[in-house]
Amino acid sequence: MLDYNLVPKIITDHFDRINLDIRKTPDKSLRFSDQKITPDVVSFIADCIVNFIDSNTNTFTRKNIEENNYFKANLKLIFNKALSYNELDKFISQPLAMLTYSGILSRQRIGKKFHYSIQNNELLEYIALKDSNTYLFLIVYFYKFFIDSNFKGFKIFIEIKDKTNNDYDLLKKNFVKFMVAYTNIGQKGSSNPEIEIYRIFTKIINIFSCYYTTLGSVKGNLSKYNITYRDLMYNELNFRDIASGKEKGMSRQEHAQKKSDEGTTHEYTDNLIQRAIKQIKKIHPYSEVNDKLAGNTEHIHHIFPKSLYPSISYYLENLIGLTSGQHLSKAHINGATRKIDKSYQLTCLYAKCENIFKHPQYYTIPNFIHVINTGLESSDFHTTMNQEDIKTQLRITYQLLA
Repeated sequence: MLDYNLVPKIITDHFDRINLDIRKTPDKSLRFSDQKITPDVVSFIADCIVNFIDSNTNTFTRKNIEENNYFKANLKLIFNKALSYNELDKFISQPLAMLTYSGILSRQRIGKKFHYSIQNNELLEYIALKDSNTYLFLIVYFYKFFIDSNFKGFKIFIEIKDKTNNDYDLLKKNFVKFMVAYTNIGQKGSSNPEIEIYRIFTKIINIFSCYYTTLGSVKGNLSKYNITYRDLMYNELNFRDIASGKEKGMSRQEHAQKKSDEGTTHEYTDNLIQRAIKQIKKIHPYSEVNDKLAGNTEHIHHIFPKSLYPSISYYLENLIGLTSGQHLSKAHINGATRKIDKSYQLTCLYAKCENIFKHPQYYTIPNFIHVINTGLESSDFHTTMNQEDIKTQLRITYQLLA
């Protein structure tokens, strides 16, 4: 069973409204998943769609995404590889098909091309923010899909305590039968459709295996270790380290400070931050801290500075809406944006904590805990904590910092 308390309602509400039963899908060419359905690829393509739509109309084609300057500029930066024409087509088309099957997009064939339209812009923007959002989306999506389609293989496999190769092989065999029966794989004369299905299988089983912290699939066999989040990614390396040329042995925080001092930032990360800021302004039109300077949200403040903590710079849980007065006279000392007032930082964390529990459709507790532990360089905060537990531990931590 999935713990829906760990998933934003923006995801669960969407899937509560639709049926994903593959047996009732008339278009067998529309794949519910494929080889390129990984958190980082899907999040990137969603971001490219949002970027294209922001400056154009609500409809687009696969070619529009491929030829968009934003896509071309960031593809190599993030994934650090050149793609062949065939690989590039899959890289864009497969996420588009999955987003269509999941109800975020719709598509209509006009001539030889599919024209796509956005059906749930709010959820599209959410998964475009970062790949961890997409990971949560994919967990719920696959879980819902297999329940609606009455395929119990993954559920049975996950619940086996001591998994064996026989358990793995049986699941893979049943998945092949399922795919051959309800998709068009193998209908174009392929002599060995199992190979294509196996590649899809690995992406799906590992999403579940990561979530449930158990064995999954590696190189076509049962893994010898529990699948981790890093195992899910299409990109094997961290693009921020690659693109920025971080020196070996230098911590990311040290490197981030160095790059900040040089006045250089990544366009892609900045774009994600701007999307997150836009989202915070929509969620909180009135400042989140209720003090004598409260009023309409005018500034979005990083509770933990983006120059020091770039990895959480675009997390909604690290951004808070303030008035200009709160931001420049309270959050920062005398308007010096490089300096953080620790006491007001705690005030912001208290206020953010309340709003995170108040708005589960936009925030998750695990994300907030990750933000706090990262920003305070701590391991004292846990996802099992309730609102008061978090506030109490924050108070203790800041007393020690004083």
